[in-house]
Amino acid sequence: GGVLVGSDKVTTHDNVRILPLQPIWRGFFIDTALYASLWFVLLSLGSIRSICGRIRSMCRRRRHQCERCGYVLLPGQTVCSECGEPVIRS
Repeated sequence: GGVLVGSDKVTTHDNVRILPLQPIWRGFFIDTALYASLWFVLLSLGSIRSICGRIRSMCRRRRHQCERCGYVLLPGQTVCSECGEPVIRS
């Protein structure tokens, strides 16, 4: 089920390529599953990283630290003296 490329005959010592006329379904499905799972993993890692960042900033806010750099904030302080981030009081 293919077309010979570069030769008219097929021998054991000839370096012949065969261009398939029909799709190779097993390879197609394996490649599709592999690349779909790779994209799923890459996209989920990005969302996990953003969730961890939100959790980290909530923990720092509870401990009266700057959400960006973790510097200890004094009461009444409106801007972090280390990085300049505005302080959000809850």
